[in-house]
Amino acid sequence: MLLAWMADAAPTHGFVRSLFQLHLVIAPSAAQIAARSRTERHVSALGHALETMAERTLETPEGQRAGEDFHKVLIEATGNELLVSLAAAIGAAGGWPRFLRHRPPGDVNDPIARHRALFEAILNRDGLAAFAATRSLVRETERAALALLGIDST
Repeated sequence: MLLAWMADAAPTHGFVRSLFQLHLVIAPSAAQIAARSRTERHVSALGHALETMAERTLETPEGQRAGEDFHKVLIEATGNELLVSLAAAIGAAGGWPRFLRHRPPGDVNDPIARHRALFEAILNRDGLAAFAATRSLVRETERAALALLGIDST
């Protein structure tokens, strides 16, 4: 509940940094595990979500739901009950804040390409590439979120 309350309030620089630190601790390692543990069902679901994200864009509710589905399947692909529970708890508390779903005007970085690199790494069972792709995706999302919020990223 605390995360939901903080996410709905005007986010402070400290909150945003803490949120992305949490994300950097969880997401790259989860992707690395998922690359090794994934099943064909996971690959199919990730591919479908990626296609929807690309077709609908992340600026639409459909594209945003597909992005949420992509990351939910990725966590499920770890086969780790504790990671799945942690992700569910974050989701129940309000999920990642709304400002993470939008890009600043004129942003030239393509989050779909970064998700595609992550998908390819998982498809190829390349845990190190999945870790690196996720780390890059989180870092770029942090940069975009800070820019959107008018917070200096240095």
